[in-house]
Amino acid sequence: GETHKWVGLVGTILWIWLMTWICHRGIELSARIQQILLSFEVLMLAIFSVVALVAVYGGNGGTGAIEPHASWFNPFDMKFHDLLVAMLLGVFLYWGWDSGVSVNEESEDSAEGPGRAAVVSTLLLVVIYLLVSTAGTAYHGVNFFIGESEVAEAHRTDILHALGKGVLGAVGDKLLIVAVLTSASASTQTTILPTARTSLSMAAHG
Repeated sequence: GETHKWVGLVGTILWIWLMTWICHRGIELSARIQQILLSFEVLMLAIFSVVALVAVYGGNGGTGAIEPHASWFNPFDMKFHDLLVAMLLGVFLYWGWDSGVSVNEESEDSAEGPGRAAVVSTLLLVVIYLLVSTAGTAYHGVNFFIGESEVAEAHRTDILHALGKGVLGAVGDKLLIVAVLTSASASTQTTILPTARTSLSMAAHG
């Protein structure tokens, strides 16, 4: 109801204020917070993926489980429209991972470090998404979210719970959701940092 909306609004404002305060305290604190948030996220996603794939190859996957196939990774083995949509989605998914380049002057080895970090982070991002999407699709099958049934609709409505509960159980499912929340927090920081840094650069150059 209205009470929940107000609680959500206040919580959102406080969270953005906290992220802004961390950025205000300095780049080193922001970097340490990013390391903590992203380390937890990557660890949980890796656990999810490994457990799911081990279950699939061990014959203990979900109802529609299917072993991964090489064609899944071939961008030309799909309709051009679907490929275009996937590419646009990929651009959105990259958001925030380029922040290292925005703070190159504050970085150690500023001539090469930020560029190297951008390349490594891009490759890491590709590996994460390929691994997690492959594990989820293999464990639950390609029709897990497709269709007009109430079950498919329920899966689409609560994607994280639907994906995580079967693979990691009730407790692991909650940790997976927390991992996504830490990702959102890290993304909030990477929205604030580059914008502030760009504004500073523009001000410095008049």
